Amino acid sequence: MREAVRSGAEVEAMLAWKHEQNFVPATLMGLNPYGEKPRRHPAQELHNLVQDVRAELPAAPEVTEVTIVGDASHELARASRFAMT
Repeated sequence: MREAVRSGAEVEAMLAWKHEQNFVPATLMGLNPYGEKPRRHPAQELHNLVQDVRAELPAAPEVTEVTIVGDASHELARASRFAMT
């Protein structure tokens, strides 16, 4: 982000996550039969993180946020092929 402020470069933040199937038990497990409360959506988590970083940097540029469903190592490596240097 600091480099983008200096150079005027565009910033794209990417988050890759693998959607895991939730286990739903066949028998009751107490008050919440479906286990733990689901966490926030990955796109919302990425947005919150970007906003936290932008708040720490004066004149922070706008950030394009991209959330990809898939294996992180594969998807981020594939996306990096299109990154400009």
